Parts: sequence; structure tokens; C-alpha cells
Amino acid sequence: VRALPVCEDVNGLLGFDPSGAGAKVKPFDDRGNVLTRWDRETDTLVPEWLDPVRPKTIPTAFCQDLEGRLWVGFYHGMLLRLRLRPDGPPEVTTVKGAPESFVRALSCDEEGRVWAGFTRGGLARIEDPGAETPVVSVMSTPQGLSSETVSCFLHDAEGGTWIGTGRGVDRLDDATRRIDHFGVAEGLPNSFVHVAGRDAEGRPWFGTLRGLS
Repeated sequence: VRALPVCEDVNGLLGFDPSGAGAKVKPFDDRGNVLTRWDRETDTLVPEWLDPVRPKTIPTAFCQDLEGRLWVGFYHGMLLRLRLRPDGPPEVTTVKGAPESFVRALSCDEEGRVWAGFTRGGLARIEDPGAETPVVSVMSTPQGLSSETVSCFLHDAEGGTWIGTGRGVDRLDDATRRIDHFGVAEGLPNSFVHVAGRDAEGRPWFGTLRGLS
């Protein structure tokens, strides 16, 4: 079984890619145009048609924003917003203005903003995820990031966002727009950061190609 991203929404519905004989939930059929979710209450698989978008590539990242909308990023760079509805197909919005590259990460911060990280092009931030036409702001190396490859995000209580990149960790201060860089010289075992998380005491941890820091 090959499983990529998994997402559980506030209604207890799982989105899960893809596919193989043992996969519990398979979001896209062979035509690439159906999202399937598991309804816990009925223990059934419910198809969610993505017409008229019909993506022809696999999803690589999920997140849910504070209002329950599901965001899906794809291997070839497409970014979709889904409003799931119990009595009909989801309302699908294609988000314009983001880098056209493999979506490596999606995250929602405490302010409700949605962040997307890409293999090429840095990151995209959507300030108002509920807008009819979401406005995307892009940040990459010209704006101070260490790398145009962004793999993960971690939002802290001080208004900062830790950004895992292909050349270490950047911390963006939202108030001042200052970016601090942390690499091998500051203690990372490797400069390519894949994942980020927080322990029970709130300390940030980063997973690299050669271990944790």
C-alpha cells in the first residue's frame, strides 16, 4: 500500500491518497476526478466529484482551515479549496497565483491563514481563505528565504512561523518580517529539512535527511 497524505476533517472524515489493494480510502479514480472519503457514522466510502476541475495528478498535501474548508495540493502544482457539503458535491475553487510546482506542505496557522510549500518557488500564503477569489502572496529566495524548496511549517505562540527548507530552517517574524536562518552551523544534522513538529513542552523539532534536531 502506498499512502501519501492523510487528513481528518472536523466531521471525522478521512481523505487519503492513494492507492493499492489495501488502501482504505482512495481519493482519485483512474480518471483523476473523484475524491473519496470515509464517513465514520455510516462506515461507507462517499465519492466527491471534483467537476469541473478534474485534476490528472495525485494529491501530495492536505490541510483544513479554521472554518472547515479542505485544502488539497497536487504533485504538478495545482492547489484546490473544497467546501464539503453533506447534501451534495463539494464546492471546488482553483487557487490562482501560487507557484506551479509540487506542493510539499499545507498548513493553517492560528490566525486562520493557509500556508503552502513548494519544491520550486518557495511558499504561498493565503490571508483570507474564505474569500470568493483567494489572494495569494508568494515568498521565496528574493524575499529572504534560504531556499526555494519548502517542505514544512511550524507556527509558534510568538507570532513566528518556522519554515523547513532545502537549506535549513527559516523563522519568519510576522510582525517585523524579519527572517532568521538556522543551518548545520546552528546544530542541524543536515540542511535539508523534511518535517517539523512540537513536543509536549512546546519545543520545536525538525527532521532532516540525517536525523532530528
